Amino acid sequence: MDALFQLLAGVVGSWQVIFITVAIVGYFSLVSYVAKSHHRARMPRQAKPKKAAPPAVAQESADASGSDDDVLLEE
Repeated sequence: MDALFQLLAGVVGSWQVIFITVAIVGYFSLVSYVAKSHHRARMPRQAKPKKAAPPAVAQESADASGSDDDVLLEE
């Protein structure tokens, strides 16, 4: 068991493993920096303008006045 830990310590401590680890950390740092520098801030969404109320409300008040001049009945 002691030989296994010595072998593992030798592999992890080798210059190849240390170099690859540093290279990977450097690569991810570079990618993160580039992604942050090219990230565009999103424009805030503008609320859509509300449509005006339909003129049906005004039409109903004219019909309720009791005027039958507009109604033509054919018999």
